[in-house]
Amino acid sequence: MDKTSVVEAGERVSFSKIRTAIPLPNLIAVQKASYEQFLQMDLLPEERKNVGLQAVFTSVFPLSDFRSSCELHFVHYELGVWECKCGKLSGLQHLRINCEHCGSRIKAAEPH
Repeated sequence: MDKTSVVEAGERVSFSKIRTAIPLPNLIAVQKASYEQFLQMDLLPEERKNVGLQAVFTSVFPLSDFRSSCELHFVHYELGVWECKCGKLSGLQHLRINCEHCGSRIKAAEPH
């Protein structure tokens, strides 16, 4: 690559002097996939596999006091505010439904 060439957005540029034996994977994509598998946010609670955060909660619960007079059970978890673009539909129960007003599917709101 000469010094005057233009680099496209997202294209990787290597400044190393040693050639690589194997191409490097996209490490950001690997991290994002791992995070999505850990949270399983695109699945309804009853569709989640027992991996990641779901596995953590199911392995810890139920919690009980030392006299076993009170127990706390894990039901499901939700992260974020779930609503469509126009705000008419909200809640995880509408995850697979297109909104009649804006036509979008529910997605997690951006963090504040």
